[in-house]
Amino acid sequence: MQNAKVLETSASRNKEAVCEMMTINGHIDGPAPSRRKGKILNIFLGSAISLGLILFLGARFDWRIFTQQIKGVRLIPFMGATAVYIMTYVFRAIRFNALATEYPAGKVKLFSIVCLHNFFNHVMPFRSGEISFLYFQNRYLGTPTTRSGGYLLVARLLDLVALSFWLLILLPGMFSLRTSPTWTVLSGIILFVALYGVFEASKRRLERRRGRPGSPIAATAGTQRFFFQKVNLWFRDAARDILQILASAPVKVLLTSSVLIWFTIFLYFHLVLTAFGQGTTFIQSTLPALGATLGNLLPVNSLGSVGTFEAGLVIGSSVTGASLETSVPLSFIIHGHVIATGGAAAFFSWLYLTFQKTGA
Repeated sequence: MQNAKVLETSASRNKEAVCEMMTINGHIDGPAPSRRKGKILNIFLGSAISLGLILFLGARFDWRIFTQQIKGVRLIPFMGATAVYIMTYVFRAIRFNALATEYPAGKVKLFSIVCLHNFFNHVMPFRSGEISFLYFQNRYLGTPTTRSGGYLLVARLLDLVALSFWLLILLPGMFSLRTSPTWTVLSGIILFVALYGVFEASKRRLERRRGRPGSPIAATAGTQRFFFQKVNLWFRDAARDILQILASAPVKVLLTSSVLIWFTIFLYFHLVLTAFGQGTTFIQSTLPALGATLGNLLPVNSLGSVGTFEAGLVIGSSVTGASLETSVPLSFIIHGHVIATGGAAAFFSWLYLTFQKTGA
């Protein structure tokens, strides 16, 4: 009898502990069904938006112009655009290599992971491809998911900073304001030096305060039970890792590679538009580039970003004066080139990583 009571008491305590853990993680009182409803709503909304955009663009799609554009492609700028697109991956790999100071990897292996991540990030719906970076980092490099998640979050913050940098420089030229090339270059240099100074000062401050009581890094660990009690452990660890990454990464490499990533994105669209007869200046081509990129970044985009990518590019092109008859077929051609180039890079990267892992 006494043993039965002891077992019953122990079972009751275990049940209470499980219930408490489930409550903290958000599995009781309805969040799980609400998350499922949210996912279903996102899928429905993304599919509806993509279908609507495809129907809208398809009604304005002219096969004759489509075939004329393909037949009239200029090979030199087209091949240049392909090379520049790959260079975007190179600069992304350089940035991740600078971030991963505690988990160094071979440059070719890291470049291959970047190719795979960017391809999955482009073709998988609702930005779910971001998770692939955590998976590939852990599978091929052994990097903990919390640390690779920190790398990814820092990279996205740097993307935002670098995009803001280019917008401040190019916005006057986008809207036909009178600006000289000398002023554009000079303002870019001044803004880059200012950004570098701010980042370097912030990094030194983090280095001085690392490990001190009351510092951001120490405070995160000290207050995690109070502030992060009901937050997922991955987010808590990633927040701490971000501060450590920023305190140890080389600022010059991070800023330069981030700025060059967006430069190669803009240059790719300039070259590919030129290859298909859409003669625009570099500054004007940034508008279609921004439209297509932001369309790809939408959290409701569908499989392959079909519809949102084309719509963003068409909207950006229309601002520069391009007609729908020419920009709609061209948007599908450019999107096909992006998927084909990224898919080829991802395929060869997968082969390299597979043989490297098998050989190891």
